Amino acid sequence: MDLLHRTNIAHAKPTSTLLPPGCKLSLDMGAPLVDPTHYHATLGSLQYLSLTRPDVCFAVNKLSQFMHQPTDVHWKLVKRLLCYLLGTIHHCLLLYRHSPCSVHAFSDAD
Repeated sequence: MDLLHRTNIAHAKPTSTLLPPGCKLSLDMGAPLVDPTHYHATLGSLQYLSLTRPDVCFAVNKLSQFMHQPTDVHWKLVKRLLCYLLGTIHHCLLLYRHSPCSVHAFSDAD
């Protein structure tokens, strides 16, 4: 919630997807940001958050590839990711100090 308040997304409309379907990112899409400091700080926070939110790892990785020259399109996608987090704020992995170190996973795949 601190990240959402810091980026003024806390009262935005939530979205149900991280990135638009078929989203192809490139370095030359959009206009370069005048001051990319906010982009860097937000993505750094998202990288830290991805430790407990593995569902955002792919999107954060993709957007991190443009840290050296982010554009307004990349920033819009970061804001979309934040809107996704707003809608799924209660989804996370809870890690406790005294919990057992075993991980159980289930898959339904053919």
